[in-house]
Amino acid sequence: MKTKTPQRRLPTRVKAHFKELGLLIRGARLNRRWTQKDLAERAGTSVPTIQRLEQGSPAISLATASMVCWLLDLGLFPTIPPGQIEYLKAIANSRQRARLPNRDKPDDEF
Repeated sequence: MKTKTPQRRLPTRVKAHFKELGLLIRGARLNRRWTQKDLAERAGTSVPTIQRLEQGSPAISLATASMVCWLLDLGLFPTIPPGQIEYLKAIANSRQRARLPNRDKPDDEF
């Protein structure tokens, strides 16, 4: 007998929260001009994990999600002002590149 995966059992509102958190993470990462690889290295995880986190997968460990949010100055359960949330979502949806072409080092000043 097959059991349901945790994602299928989650309430719709919880799934929506993970999707929103993923957008915020992506927006904050792009705002810092970090690639997924940069963020993965700083968080001590892999690029596929960062990709799943940005896609809103609830199957990421709380420790990994917490570390990523801390690195990006986001709360795990964001209390970011609505204007900033919309700004980060717009960045995440803009399909822009993480780095400028002439930039060779990530910005570690935060």
